[in-house]
Amino acid sequence: MIVLFSAAIRSWADAQKEAEEARRGLQQQGFKIDLSQFDFSADYQTAIRAAALTNISFPRPIVLLLPCGTESAVVAWKQSRFEEEEGYQNLPSVEQLLVTNQPVLDSACAAILAGPIRFPLKAIHGSAMLLVHLAALRSLSQALAAREIMELREQHYSAAWTNLLALTRLATAWEPEASEISHLVRFNLARTGWKAAWQALQAHNWTEEQLLALQREWEAPDFFKGLPETIAFERASVVHECVLERTAPSPPGPSLKSTLEDVVHSPRLALTDAKYRLDQARYRVTGTYEDERDLLLFFRDRELEFRKAVAAPTWQEMRPLPGVTNTIPFQSQNYSRMRALLNTRQIARSFQLEGRTFLGRAAQTEARRRLVIAALALERYRLAHGSYPNELQSVALDLLKTVPLDFMDGKPLRYRLCDPNAFVLYSVGLDCLDNGGKLSILQNQQRTWPKLDPFDDPNMIWPRAASDAEVQILQFEQIRAKQQMTRALERQASERDEQAEQQRQNKVAELARIYAKGGTPKIPDPKIEGGLLSRVMRNKANTGPALTLDQMLTLRQVTTGKEPDIVTFELPIRYDVLTNIGTVQLLCDSDPREDSPQAEDCKRATNGNCLLAWDTTYDPPGRHFLQAELSIDESLTRPSQRVVDPQELTLRGPLVAFFSTNVLQFFPLGNVYSDKGAFFRARLAQRVGSCSLTLTSPSGEHLRTITSSTTNGIVELNWDLICENGTRYTNESFNSSWTVTFPDPRPEAISSRVNLSPQQGPGVQ
Repeated sequence: MIVLFSAAIRSWADAQKEAEEARRGLQQQGFKIDLSQFDFSADYQTAIRAAALTNISFPRPIVLLLPCGTESAVVAWKQSRFEEEEGYQNLPSVEQLLVTNQPVLDSACAAILAGPIRFPLKAIHGSAMLLVHLAALRSLSQALAAREIMELREQHYSAAWTNLLALTRLATAWEPEASEISHLVRFNLARTGWKAAWQALQAHNWTEEQLLALQREWEAPDFFKGLPETIAFERASVVHECVLERTAPSPPGPSLKSTLEDVVHSPRLALTDAKYRLDQARYRVTGTYEDERDLLLFFRDRELEFRKAVAAPTWQEMRPLPGVTNTIPFQSQNYSRMRALLNTRQIARSFQLEGRTFLGRAAQTEARRRLVIAALALERYRLAHGSYPNELQSVALDLLKTVPLDFMDGKPLRYRLCDPNAFVLYSVGLDCLDNGGKLSILQNQQRTWPKLDPFDDPNMIWPRAASDAEVQILQFEQIRAKQQMTRALERQASERDEQAEQQRQNKVAELARIYAKGGTPKIPDPKIEGGLLSRVMRNKANTGPALTLDQMLTLRQVTTGKEPDIVTFELPIRYDVLTNIGTVQLLCDSDPREDSPQAEDCKRATNGNCLLAWDTTYDPPGRHFLQAELSIDESLTRPSQRVVDPQELTLRGPLVAFFSTNVLQFFPLGNVYSDKGAFFRARLAQRVGSCSLTLTSPSGEHLRTITSSTTNGIVELNWDLICENGTRYTNESFNSSWTVTFPDPRPEAISSRVNLSPQQGPGVQ
């Protein structure tokens, strides 16, 4: 024991000494190893301006650059509406959000244009430093880009230019803190800025002074500056976490009694737990020093690699260097929280990097910066000469010091004149292969991960503007693709419906056989606190002899006037007592072997009994079998509550046959109402038929009538919220009345109320 203790002391002392030597060595070489060596503060005026950039809430990503063909893009401000990313259709419209946030956006623009951008942060917090401004900056960039498009659409060129300049300065004037995620956000801001610049340059309405000012903005930043500092800050952060791990109070262990019980009941588990606690104790004493030493040296090597990489003049020379195109993981000799923490962060980064490496994203941003500078110079040339040059060399002679070079391979940017007023400009991209500057990624591939930008891969392209004819073809292809997808979804839904109906028919057939045997099944009457369950649940307000439990669970239909849509059944069970014991549900065509069938909830009748309401419009018409199910609270299985058998927690009453006469079946998620329109999906009682949907306001005012027919029984209707008088409907609810006609003929009118809020998403009442 003394020998082991002495060895542990030596191991701890050696580890501490090696960590201290590593610290001292790096300090002598000029490396930052402590969080106190980083300063992320900002003066008062800069901090005030920065605060004005974090007040925006714009949860509506827009598609700034939509491909059209193989070398062109859609001019967004020439279109009637914004292209929106999928999944945001139930949010307020872009126009509405811009109006709501107008004062905030005006203040943000003024703050951005007033000086440099820097956010006051406390570096002493290390990796726990809050970076709440990053999400606000991305939201602000989307809002400024959207407002630029709106101003261009209205031909408010001065306002559009102000928004573009402010958006550009978010990337060019911001001095990000030494955090990898902060630089990644800056790269995204630059991508948004150059797409917004492309949209603006399609207006051809700018002066030489404006174009030159924007060109100077893009010439100023160095997107590689500060990248090695992010490695230094991460090194100081993880070393700080090692110190915290070492100095934090030890977690409380199990009591002696608990330990002895574990040894008696499961010696192997107790031994495993003891070994785990010993390993953790050793790590806190010795392992944290070992990790600290290894982390100091690991991040020293990474910083040196970054310094060498960012000094490379091109990506072609940078990418063979270590740590540029591959991520080097930290290998710890200890299985510890530190290793798990670093692995988790690495996984999170892989999503943020969109399938690239950190330096790869920086290289793309630099190439993008050179593209927009060259495009601005080309626009200045067009303004001076009336058309674009035949070669990029002509621009260099007039407006630039040298021919714009592609950062990827060091050669001149590729330039192709399409006509006197249109060109394509591109970089070869990260693979350094010239693919002719063609957009080759299909739109349906954008749903995969990583989500690639079609203008970044394989070549990085500054496209020409699509003609009106090309946009019309694209819109036609989009409609056709949507129709094909809709038809495919319809086929899948139809197949699922047929399978579900076949399964239901099989259940109905099995239930019919059980029902045909007749007789009432014997239901056990368990004892609970207070006596037999049937006596406890009895409603004393009901006259007559006492009922057995099977009689109390026998459904009896009552008329409410809501038939045939809503069919109501009553059970002679005291509702107020039931709520303290369990629940009662109404089962429809439930498989006797299922534990969790579809059911309807219970409500209180005026006489104190239980009422079960069945909305028949969500089930197919025809024959059904219904059943009441009583579920007893599990807490009553405790001995003190005297439940006889836990198996008797779920009790089902006798089957009741019912024939539904509805001619229209709705689907729970088949009716949607949002600010984009209303969608209805239903099934008729027969495969061939027609229907008429009459829409009225809550006050009864007629809105619109939509008609349709079907040969497969499924009816799908869309309403664009345009009323028959040409106005757009904006109320939060409306009424819908269906009239169904079959070839018999057999007309029926069925009414249902749709009460949906665009802000709350889809739902049907």
